[in-house]
Amino acid sequence: MNNWQYARELPTAPLWRGQMTIPRQLQLDFNSFTKTYHLRQLPAHELYLYSKQLLTFHRRKLSSKSANMILNSSHDVYMLNTEFHNITKTTNIHIRVRQTIDKLEYTEIKYIGNKNQIEFDRSHSGNVKFDDSFFPQFNMSLDKETLTTGILKLQIIVDRCSIELFINGGKYTMTALIFPKYQGYQIELSIDGEDILLNYLELMLFSM
Repeated sequence: MNNWQYARELPTAPLWRGQMTIPRQLQLDFNSFTKTYHLRQLPAHELYLYSKQLLTFHRRKLSSKSANMILNSSHDVYMLNTEFHNITKTTNIHIRVRQTIDKLEYTEIKYIGNKNQIEFDRSHSGNVKFDDSFFPQFNMSLDKETLTTGILKLQIIVDRCSIELFINGGKYTMTALIFPKYQGYQIELSIDGEDILLNYLELMLFSM
């Protein structure tokens, strides 16, 4: 989990440079939306042996007119499982992780409905200026499954200096290194656009 363009310039050097992603299991299945076979990636089953559920929500209406949902993980290593329903082209979802109390430091994962894209924004994640090729923002376009079914599944694994994202059952994945300056335990969820349904949210902690 590194980029050769700035591998020697990581802020953690010389103590260590880069790290591996969590172990993953691979599954080949047919994608009815793209009419091709697709390789899914998901966290290995064994990872769940070292996790415990901290809290869970079911079937909560989310509105842009309501106050943002703020959770306190009290830990900096955890897994967040979410499933959203009633997704449309007007939907924008914002999930901030490792957010400090003053909200000045955080990493944000966004779903932008009119682009049908996941955007990863680490521009406020801490040290982001150690190399010009360390891109604070990047994105990924999704196939039409989300807008056709109205369902978006996000599984986010947060570590002390990395975030791994699994989208729609591992059909898409994104990973990124982050270099926080402060401890941030808040998780903040907000939306723009029409009301949607948070079908479930599950926060799990790791103990290793």
